[in-house]
Order: sequence, then structure tokens, then C-alpha cells
Amino acid sequence: MKFNHSLFLFFPPFSQLLDMSKKKGNNNSDNKDDEYVAISEYLKRVNRPYSATDIFNNLQGKYSKSIITKTLDLLVENSVVISKTYGKSVIYSVKQDLQNKEMESDMKSLEKKIDMLSKEYEDIVSQNKKLEHEISVLKTQPNSDEARIQLDTYIKENQQMEQRLKTLRGEAKLIPVEKRKRVEKEFEYSKKMWKKRKAMFNDIYHAVTEHMPGDPKQLKHDLGIEEDTMTIDKVIML
Repeated sequence: MKFNHSLFLFFPPFSQLLDMSKKKGNNNSDNKDDEYVAISEYLKRVNRPYSATDIFNNLQGKYSKSIITKTLDLLVENSVVISKTYGKSVIYSVKQDLQNKEMESDMKSLEKKIDMLSKEYEDIVSQNKKLEHEISVLKTQPNSDEARIQLDTYIKENQQMEQRLKTLRGEAKLIPVEKRKRVEKEFEYSKKMWKKRKAMFNDIYHAVTEHMPGDPKQLKHDLGIEEDTMTIDKVIML
């Protein structure tokens, strides 16, 4: 049986093939480490649940879907990521306990900053309320031009009242003597007639109701007759 020695010319020596196989294995291992770290860091950074398809789209196809799925399964095995199945979809999310440990120091500093900002906010709100109250009070008060107008008006009114008070305190007679006598005369006549007519009414009403049954006061009320409740002398005093 004859061998065609020309066929072996296309194959490298066995030792060279072994070295190539080792290098290829190392490259695959390095790629897997890169994928593991990249996907793990991505989930930690976004801190949101995603499916393998979502991660593939968000990473813009940097890794194939099969590699992403295998890497996620490996992360689940290492308790870095947790998975939940909803229908036909599997959702992956970074484990919060691990995430919280890594963010604990940042959270403490953020809480201190939040407390400081909250106090500053409360102070600003308090100052704002005081300023709003001052503004509302100022709005109810006249401005400079309005105050000048009001001041001029009050000065004129004050001068008029002082002049009137001076006149009343003086000896000037505001009502002429002749007019005063005429008014007094008319008043005395009206007073005399008022007394006379009241006496006439009382006499007539007494005569009519003297022998009538019932209360004369109730009859007066029923007839709508009104009387003066005070004498004319008291009216003059008032």
C-alpha cells in the first residue's frame, strides 16, 4: 500500500498544533472573564431587572445572546445575580445584598448630605414664609405717592375741623336772634296744640269706651291707634 506523502505537507507538526490549542483555550478563558465582568458590572450599575434580550440590546450587540445567557447563568450560580421566570421570559437582577454592601459607604455620605440639605430647605421655607407675610403687609399699605396724597387730604380736613372748632368755642352766635325767637314761638305753639289735641282725644275715647265690654287698651291696639310713649317735655330734653 502506498501513501501520498504530499498530503502531510499541509499539516503543521503535532507540537505546533498543541501550542495553538492552548493559546486558543486561554483566549476563550480571557473572553469569558471579560463577558462575566462586563455583564456583572452593567447589572450593578443600572440596578434594574432585565432579560437576556434587553441586556443584548442595551449593550448594542457587543456579545451574542447565547454568550449573554450563559454568562447570566454563571452569575446566578455564583450568587451574584438572581433570576425570576415570568411566563416564557427569564428576568435577571443583581443581588441587592451584594449591591448594598458595595454602596453602604456611599449611602451614609448621601444620608448626611440629605440631612444637611433638608435643614437648609426648612430654613429657606421658614424665611420664605416670613418674607411672604411682610410682602402681604406691605401690599395693604399705600405707596409713597398715595401716602403723600392721603397726608395732604388729612391736613386739609384737620385745618377745616380746627376752624370749625374755633368758631364753636368762640362767642359768635351761629343762629340770628330774630330767627331763634321765631323758632321758639313756633315751638311753643306746637307744644300747646299737641297737649290740647291729646286731651281732646282722651276725653272722646273715654266717653266711647266707658260702657263698652272688653279692655279699652286692646281696642286701641286693634284699631291701630298709636300714642306718644313720653311727654313732650321729655322729647325736648332729648
